[in-house]
Amino acid sequence: MLNRRRTDQGDFRLSDRHKVFIPIELQFNSGVMRVHMLDVSESGARFCVQDNKGYLTSGRVHLPELLVSFRVTWHSGRFIGVRFKRILTSNEIEYVLETI
Repeated sequence: MLNRRRTDQGDFRLSDRHKVFIPIELQFNSGVMRVHMLDVSESGARFCVQDNKGYLTSGRVHLPELLVSFRVTWHSGRFIGVRFKRILTSNEIEYVLETI
C-alpha cells in the first residue's frame, strides 16, 4: 500500500510539494507553451497557463539541463496538474529549487 499523507488542503500526496514561481516552457507535439510552474514534487507539478484554449494531454517540461516527460492529470481554469513519467531524483528537485 502506498504511504499517502493528507495535506493542509485536505488532499492526499505521495511526496512533498515545493512552492515555486518559475517561468518555463512546456513542449508538446504542436509547439511550445510558456507557463509558470507553481509547485513541484518528485512525481509532478502544477502550472498556471496564460491561455486555456484546450489542454495538452502530454508533453515535456523543459528547464535548462532538465527535460522531463509528463501527462496532464487535471485542469481547472488557468491551472493544470501533471504527473511526470518518471520520479525526479533529489538532485533534480534541488536543481529546480536552487538553480532556477
